[in-house]
Amino acid sequence: MIRECLTCSAHATRAFFLTGFTSDLRADLRSLSLPALVVHGTHDLQAPLALCGERTAAMIPGSE
Repeated sequence: MIRECLTCSAHATRAFFLTGFTSDLRADLRSLSLPALVVHGTHDLQAPLALCGERTAAMIPGSE
């Protein structure tokens, strides 16, 4: 991800980080009414499975 940010404009990089760190999609996740499969890597140091993947899956009714 850092490598991609270094090749983008400063404006695009700033917009990416602002969106990624200020968006709250929890209500949207809880309102999903379709089958969902959350796929998450186990070696992602920036977004650990327990903090991101598992919590995301728990918010989606009926997800796997």
